[in-house]
Amino acid sequence: IPNNNIEIINESNGDEDDINVDRPTGVSLMGGDDGSFGPDAKVTIPIVQDDGSIKEEVYTGDQAVFMKEIQMYKDAFNGCMSLTGAIPEALFANNTKVTTFANTFKDCISLEEITIPSTVTSIGSYAFQSSGLTQITISTSVTSIGEFAFNKCGSLTKIEVVQGNPKYSDNDGVLFETATKTLIAYPIGNTRTSYTIPTGTKIIEKNAFEGSKLKTLILNSELETIRSNAFLNSAILSELHYPTKEIEYDSSIMEGCVGLRTVKIIGVGENKMTDWTSSQEQAWYEVRDKITTIIFDDNVKHVGSYAFEGTTGLTGSTSITWGGITTIGLYAFSGSGIQSVEITESITSIGTMAFGSCLSLTTVKHSIKEITTTGDVFTGSTGLNRIEFTSTTEGNMPDYTETKKPTWYSIRKQIKTCLLDLNMPNVNGFDVMDYFKEKGFFVRTPVAIISGAEDEVSLDKAKAYPI
Repeated sequence: IPNNNIEIINESNGDEDDINVDRPTGVSLMGGDDGSFGPDAKVTIPIVQDDGSIKEEVYTGDQAVFMKEIQMYKDAFNGCMSLTGAIPEALFANNTKVTTFANTFKDCISLEEITIPSTVTSIGSYAFQSSGLTQITISTSVTSIGEFAFNKCGSLTKIEVVQGNPKYSDNDGVLFETATKTLIAYPIGNTRTSYTIPTGTKIIEKNAFEGSKLKTLILNSELETIRSNAFLNSAILSELHYPTKEIEYDSSIMEGCVGLRTVKIIGVGENKMTDWTSSQEQAWYEVRDKITTIIFDDNVKHVGSYAFEGTTGLTGSTSITWGGITTIGLYAFSGSGIQSVEITESITSIGTMAFGSCLSLTTVKHSIKEITTTGDVFTGSTGLNRIEFTSTTEGNMPDYTETKKPTWYSIRKQIKTCLLDLNMPNVNGFDVMDYFKEKGFFVRTPVAIISGAEDEVSLDKAKAYPI
């Protein structure tokens, strides 16, 4: 078919039942050497006439379509599922009107490669969404890329930008908007299992990692904004490294990340996590019940208020690694699934309800070091019945008053067992028991003495101790 029969193709609607036609001698058909092109046995294409009007032309059977000038409007090849192989730049060699792709190759699942012509300045929204692209090179002429242009391209392993493009660049096959330091699209067909957001990146665009195959994602310390659904349905993502800085993010950034198990908090800046409120959702809110392990690195000093509220998957005895934590915010682990928790010597302050309503919590290992609180710490943790006091290098248990109560005060009547070590630096277990007796703690609670002491005097005293 002579290539001057049709001057402009405006739009066509695709169908799964594409056809193959024999390629006429001397004519290069779209879709590669096998001549794959077009939907079914009947193609209806709106043609722009000389007077600007649009007339529908119908092509059937072996009437393949080739054109001298193409203007790629919305949906030009949308749904052409047998459009195969690579589309070369030569296809557009004389077509000066090819300036925009928008929805153009959406759902072309057999399309693997395309060289974007130098006339194209805009890759519109959904241009290649759900296509079979394995790689793509963006020319220097492209200065606009719309939303979801490469979204759901499950085979796409890298996105390359020709050096010298004034607006876009790539870093290790990932697409960025250079000036704004925005990560636009991650190629989800890439098989790497771990990815660190590059230093300097400030924004992660919406749906940028949707459906990725990553197992570990490490956020950088300069990150400022994460847009909606950024990590949507990254189902095998199991570990998230999150910095201690305030990041603005839209809702549901991790919806569908059902494999998330570990959150590691990385200390940066002041090394303090954000304090959320009861009405704010944490970055991992959508999958908080999946989290089984929380790790704070040694630089982190503060656990944010409400940070891990409702993390019902925290059930193991080693679910939390405190690192260098010194303060725990309000409701930080309220309603979590923890069964035991250790209040280490580094912790000096715990907020109200930090471990409240933890219905599976039965045991607390507690330093006798003074800890300040803003209110009841364990209220609602109705199963808590055991406290194990650990030794400290700082001497005696503090004196509590009506206004300065111990962390366990609100649930003291629930405690059924107290484990006490006789050999502690600067104070012995007998002194602690004297203090308990004087203050009326554990009046009806048995105290079990655990000691490596072998001298008969200590042993006899422990056995006869009138607490």
